Amino acid sequence: MKNFKFFYLFLAFAFVLQISSCVKGEFDEPSTTGEDPNIAESDIVTLTEVLAKYKSGQFIKLDLNKYLKAVVVADDASGSFYKAIVVEDENSDLGITILIDENNLAAKLPIGRRVFIDLSNLWISDYNGLPQLGYGSYLDNNGNLRMAGIPATLSDEVLKRGQFGLVVEPKLVNSFSVLNDNMLNTLIQLDNVQFAQSELNTTYANAINPANGVNKTLEDCNENQIIVRNSDYSVFAGETIPSGNGSLIVIYTKFGTTKQLVIRELNDVALTADRCGSGGGLEGSRINIKDVRNLFAGSPVNGKVGYIEGVVISDFANGNITGRNAIVQDETAGIAVRFDANHPYKLGDKVQVSTNEIEISE
Repeated sequence: MKNFKFFYLFLAFAFVLQISSCVKGEFDEPSTTGEDPNIAESDIVTLTEVLAKYKSGQFIKLDLNKYLKAVVVADDASGSFYKAIVVEDENSDLGITILIDENNLAAKLPIGRRVFIDLSNLWISDYNGLPQLGYGSYLDNNGNLRMAGIPATLSDEVLKRGQFGLVVEPKLVNSFSVLNDNMLNTLIQLDNVQFAQSELNTTYANAINPANGVNKTLEDCNENQIIVRNSDYSVFAGETIPSGNGSLIVIYTKFGTTKQLVIRELNDVALTADRCGSGGGLEGSRINIKDVRNLFAGSPVNGKVGYIEGVVISDFANGNITGRNAIVQDETAGIAVRFDANHPYKLGDKVQVSTNEIEISE
């Protein structure tokens, strides 16, 4: 009987946070279409004045015979939002969700459309801490008081459409920690982020047996984390979570005290770069896997400065190997690479693995 020896390369990931600057979102108007309704500036108020009437957990009629001038920053096209749009005030840095008892809102209120909102009959409240505008209240099937949507028959009167095609720029946010209540219902961009290792090889939500939605964990390179809330009814619910690092454009919300992000559409997801601590810029030069294996002489030893490069020849997706192991082969030999959690690497992926101070053992 032949004796087969397996050599293991243990990995540790280092995380580096790259901080980006924070800028104020703006609405550019170089290529708009359509006309704004004839509403005097004196009849327009800011969202600051509207939110001044807001009291958490209460349903309050605004009684403001004024308009809010805003731009749609999220619609219902992808299914992430249901019978609702999110708008940002053009006269402040604030945003709010507007409930409308109507489907296919993106057809007339798409992202980038200016809208003048008649506040005279609207109410303000919140859904577990997230401010909303609507048309009074009602009791749901569980006896909970909820905000009613603007009736479809009145929506064109309440939401007067203006120019469309406005370019909506997200606010660049440099850290999860700076997110606060003044940023609720606004479009933000987070750079140098990635989904947690535990989320890889899963889908955004549950498209097969849809219910309410799924929470996914997003992290930065310092392992700070935040929730991304995805609807089971979104058009991308069954798509696989990307494994890379990069930027994410989202609507900032919250549920109680839990900060949450909502993806508008997959075009806002740009996670294509190497994950924190992997690939690119590895110290030293390439070492053949055979030479790495030869460093082992019967007891664990630390590797030298450099890296191995090879192709993943194992396939944990089909259950023939644990997700914490990957077999990597180059032209000289093969080696098992071990992780402390399920890895994202698929059969045929080309990988580079640092050998600097990494344990090599049998």
